[in-house]
Amino acid sequence: MNESGGNDVLEGLKKLLDSKVLSSEARSAAISAILAVGDGEDLLEYGLDALQFKASSGYDAAAHAKTLSQLIEVVRFRKLRPEGDLARLLSPLLTQSHSQVQANALTLAGIWQVSETEQRVFAAASSDQLPVQVRAAAFGALVDMQEPSCRDLLGAYAEAPNPPALRAAAVRSLVEVDADAAARHAADLFARGPSEVQLSNASAVFLAFLNHPGGGEALASALQTARLEPATAKQLVRALFSTGRSDKILFDVLSQSLGARTKTPDFNAAYVQQVAADARKQGNANEGSLLFNSLACTSCHKVGGATAPDLTAIGTTLSAERIVEELLWPNRQIKEGYTVVQVLTDSGKIHQGYERHTKASQASGDVLIQKLDSQETLLIKRENIEETQTAGSPMPTGLTSVLTQTQLLDLIRYLSELGQLK
Repeated sequence: MNESGGNDVLEGLKKLLDSKVLSSEARSAAISAILAVGDGEDLLEYGLDALQFKASSGYDAAAHAKTLSQLIEVVRFRKLRPEGDLARLLSPLLTQSHSQVQANALTLAGIWQVSETEQRVFAAASSDQLPVQVRAAAFGALVDMQEPSCRDLLGAYAEAPNPPALRAAAVRSLVEVDADAAARHAADLFARGPSEVQLSNASAVFLAFLNHPGGGEALASALQTARLEPATAKQLVRALFSTGRSDKILFDVLSQSLGARTKTPDFNAAYVQQVAADARKQGNANEGSLLFNSLACTSCHKVGGATAPDLTAIGTTLSAERIVEELLWPNRQIKEGYTVVQVLTDSGKIHQGYERHTKASQASGDVLIQKLDSQETLLIKRENIEETQTAGSPMPTGLTSVLTQTQLLDLIRYLSELGQLK
């Protein structure tokens, strides 16, 4: 589509929105299209301004929250800070009763570094009357604003006796300003036992460290001396896998806390055949199915689902011996298209996923990756890329070291029977 045609479409969408004849769903789609290609003024009018979400039935906060989430992605990707009175438009949203609207407004105030809202951002970060979701957004906004005192504030909320969810939120933002301090707080939180470690909180904490250069190493070092209970370590292994990210150093530290042997034996064809034969004789597919889910394998694999690689019929495409190889030595034979690429951007973020190619990305030099835990794709512009590395298989070598021999046989039996007629 040429520029003239694109402008015509944009103007047509705006007229439809102004006519108020669109359904809520169609209106949301039209606004999404405008945000994707519009200029700064469009982002303010159709994304930030609450008037676009007011009708005879009142203010549609849920629809506005959804649009604000998209607006966040757009401005981050396009690195666009609109001209205009941002503080005036953001201020009423910063005190909105709808928590997601408030959280998104706080995030935007941080991204755009709207200094006039700083006092309100501090108030939100410090208020024990607000949900953790909102305070977490305020924590992130203070970091984005490069507020000097945010390190001390985050450190204070990352400590006991604050609630675990709030501590986890503070740790996630503290990673950006002091990864070593954040790692110490995270290790202390995790060391307090499995009752303190919710899977969602732990997954988000891991992801924050893995997205920060050197973050994984800092957390692994702190966990090395944390004396984790085996039950906690097992829960943390699940949390790590559920991020859809691979980090050998962290995995090795957690495996040691489990008392597992972390060294995988060298490849041996006779050993492979023996394990496959034992799985056929002794493995329990039902137990293997439970294990598959408890290990968070479903973060990167689906059985009967859409997320690739789909294992629904793996038992008909791979032999039991090959499945043993894939589990014990995942980097030995990686299927084409499933090598993980790791991209470091100029903003200091690390993105990881399967690289995908389009004619446009190949021509521009941009990198298109598919996230490991979903079908979502992320386009990283060439000018924003600092470094690109190949990271091999997303499945860490040594995964099976956390399993007993019986569990290993159960898992192999389950996988080898997928897709086979019973």
